[in-house]
Parts: sequence; C-alpha cells; structure tokens
Amino acid sequence: MQRLRTRQLFLALFTAAGGHDLPAQETPLEQGAGKKPPAPATWHESIEPLFQRHCQECHRPGGSAPFALIEHADVEGLAPMIAEVVAQRRMPPWHADRTIGRFANDRSLDAATVATIVAWAKGGAPAGDPQRAPPRRSWPEPWSFAAPPDLVVTTPPQAIPAEGTLLYQYVHVETGLAAPRFVRAAELRSTRPELVHHVLVFLDEPRAGRDAAKPAAESPAATPLPTLARPWRPAFNQLELMQGAKPEEMPRYFERLQAMIRRDLRHGEAGGLNGYFLSGLAGGGAVTFAPDEGKFMPAGARFTFQLHYQPNGTAGESSSTLALWFADGPRARPLDTRAVATVAFAIPPGAANHEVTAECRLPVAASLRSLQPHMHLRGKDFTYIARHPDGREETLLHVPAYDFDWQHEYRLAEPMELAEGTVLRVVAHFDNSAANPANPDPSQTVWFGLQTMEEMLIGYFEVVWKPGE
Repeated sequence: MQRLRTRQLFLALFTAAGGHDLPAQETPLEQGAGKKPPAPATWHESIEPLFQRHCQECHRPGGSAPFALIEHADVEGLAPMIAEVVAQRRMPPWHADRTIGRFANDRSLDAATVATIVAWAKGGAPAGDPQRAPPRRSWPEPWSFAAPPDLVVTTPPQAIPAEGTLLYQYVHVETGLAAPRFVRAAELRSTRPELVHHVLVFLDEPRAGRDAAKPAAESPAATPLPTLARPWRPAFNQLELMQGAKPEEMPRYFERLQAMIRRDLRHGEAGGLNGYFLSGLAGGGAVTFAPDEGKFMPAGARFTFQLHYQPNGTAGESSSTLALWFADGPRARPLDTRAVATVAFAIPPGAANHEVTAECRLPVAASLRSLQPHMHLRGKDFTYIARHPDGREETLLHVPAYDFDWQHEYRLAEPMELAEGTVLRVVAHFDNSAANPANPDPSQTVWFGLQTMEEMLIGYFEVVWKPGE
C-alpha cells in the first residue's frame, strides 16, 4: 500500500527545488517558433481527463495520497508544484527504464502529456468551461471493486508507539475455508496506513487435525464448491540464501542471522525471502488477475500477516484487512510469487556503487508475469536479466533510480515464456556514501537485515509453472 506523503513534504520538496519557478527547459508545446500556437489547455477540457486517468486513483477522498486533485479549486494553487513534479517525472511514480520492456501498469506520462500539463500551469492553470468537463469519475466503496468480497480477514489491532524501531509483527488469522479456492482479485488495507511500511501475507498449509469452520459465504445454501487440485510448486532450499558467500565466510553470516532465523525466517516463505502469497508494499493496491489465472488457497489454510510498522511521532493502533474475491472454478494458470535473494553481503562504509547479485535457475518451464525489486534506503539501481539455456542474455527490467518509497510490481504487458533451465539474475547497486541523502549512516558497514536502516536484496517474480513442458 502506498506510503502516505504529506502536503507539507510536497511543498517542501518544491520549495527546495527553487520555489515557484517552473522548469525552464523547452517543451514540445514551445517548439516551432513562428507557427500559430495551439489553443491554451484548460482544466475542464484538457487537464481534468488526464488527472482522472493518471492521478485520481490516489489523489481523491479516501485515496492513499495526502490531498485530492478532483476540483479545479484543488489544483489551482498547486499548479506550479504539479508542473514541476510532472516535468521531473517524480509523479506519477514510475521508475522503470522506459526503453526496456513493456508493462501493463506503466504509470509514466508521454512527452506530449507532460508538455500539456506544464503549459497549462505556466498559463495560470485556467479552469475553462465547466459545461465541457468530463463526467466525474467514481470509485466503489468500501473496496476497489463493485462486487462484495467473498472472504474478509482482519488482524487484531496492533499498538504502535510514537517512537522507536519495531520488530516485525507476525499475526496468524484463520480463513475458515471449507474447500480449496482460486483467488481472482484481492485488496489489502490498513486502518493507519501512515504507520505501515509494508504487509506481506503468507499462506500456511493446513495443520493436521485442524477443523476449518465454514464461513457464511460457504453455507450449505451456497453454490456447491469445486474440487481443485493443488498446483505444483518447486521446493525451496534455504541455503540458496547464502549465495555469494565464500566458504570461509559462511560461519560469520550464520552467526549474524541466528536471531532472524529463530524469529523471522521461520514464518511463511522464509519471512518473505522465498516469496509471498499477497502483499501490501509501497506503490501497490488492489490487484485483479488475468482471466483463467489466480492464486490457489487450500481448504483449511490460514494466513500469517507480516506487519512492519514505522512510528511517526504519534502513538496509535493499526489493523490490516485482506479482502478476497474467488473464482467460480479452477484456473488453468495458477500464479506463484517467488524470489531471487541473498543475505550474504556487506556494504563497506562510504561505498557509492557497491554491487550485489543473486540468481536462481528455473527447475521447469515457466510463464513470467511480473517483477518486483526490493531494497532499502541505500538502494541505487536494480536490474533483472534472463540467461536462456542457449546462452543468450536478455534484460527484462532496469530501474535506474530505485526509490524505497515506491516499490512497484512491474506487470508485463505480455507473458514471457521461459524454458526450463533459464537463470533469472538480479544485479543491484547500493549507495552507502554521504552523497546519498537517504543514507542513515555512511560510516557504517551495512549487512542484510529486516529493518529500514539495514539492507535487503530481493527480486520478487510471479510465474505460472509448467512442469512437464
């Protein structure tokens, strides 16, 4: 879920960048001197439709952004700031290299759209004719989908102090699922999103002898439940997390990791280092899977919520709720979110471009659906590379300026078929120097760890496994 930024932060960033002076570079609308200029853009005719498509999903009442951009009155005073963050491509947030790959959820604006917004702001942000305004966009409530969810589970409220560093919280919630199901859509929300850094949801296998109570949605009067086969998943070798370490270094890393192994890495998918079932990460939101695809839930399963809270100066309570929409029957392409990761690295003090890599070999053929890099405050850039069995290498995603505040899941515009034996490799660089304004302490060696002041290297990827092909 998106990490809320205050209106004051936006204004502070804008002021630090030069007050109300709009970007001076020439835009496409300013080129071609001597030609008759196009009619000036106005809010209702030109800008409001753009904001409906690109901004209002977050910038609306009840959205994840700190202020709305719905009415002309909302945007008029913010027009200079809006023009700046759009021209600098800080908004809408999207960090992938636009020359590599195509992604279905690409939020970036093309040059013509950027130029239109900048020209409108420079022209005084005129309102135009209200009679020519597009129909007001609406959003279902309380969820992002009109149909009510089939299953809703909520964690008990968790107390968050005003200050300090908190360990991850792990909360187990029974699903009461009477029969296996495929999830076709999901949404995760928290009551105090400003206190939540992330939520990962792991799916625990049913324990022997545990009774699964029937929820109301699966009462005898409901539609008969389908019989679904459990999809194939590869086994996980936790020693792969030590890749990159020399044999003589292994004892040192194991010693450092003992507390995390006992407390965190025993939960779910090695605490998220092997993947997850569903997530609420910065930059995320409700997800709908493609037709005939979904995530499998066995009967009697339970969820483990991994909750990472970040105190903001005010104590409070927060609970997280996961809503699920089920498919009517089996899905031919079950989705699995896995990870390429290593915990065996140390970033030297002051290192401005420290490289860490990890890779995994696909045990069977797979159809790739999405990629999701994860690092912390020293993360600088992140690249996914596929090395095919014939030796050919292909860059799948390059994030040249990683931003910890926006951890996007980059969903491929078209599935990519990967043969058995394909190696997925991730290459990341970390900036532990004083030149990195987000760096907590450039004088320290930085190791793998769960807290924000530590570092991670995880390359999540979502696939449909194809055993036997």
